[in-house]
Amino acid sequence: MRSTDQGAGSIGFARSRPAGRGTQTTGVLVVDLYDEPGRSFRVVPQEAWSVENNLSISNMDFEEFADSVDADGVFRGFPPDDVA
Repeated sequence: MRSTDQGAGSIGFARSRPAGRGTQTTGVLVVDLYDEPGRSFRVVPQEAWSVENNLSISNMDFEEFADSVDADGVFRGFPPDDVA
């Protein structure tokens, strides 16, 4: 597992099982090592950069990503903003 400082704490990244929805895509497991040790979610590889970048510069909190997973417990990105 690889960990990274995120200002107020640390997170860990590790390869995970397939990311659900019948895909063969391997997810990346993201684990909170500080605020809620052990809390985790999976992220599709295409969005792992967003999680790592935003957490490592403390632009976003772990909870923002963890609370935005789909029904499978996988973060696949934030929906686009609806512009009226």
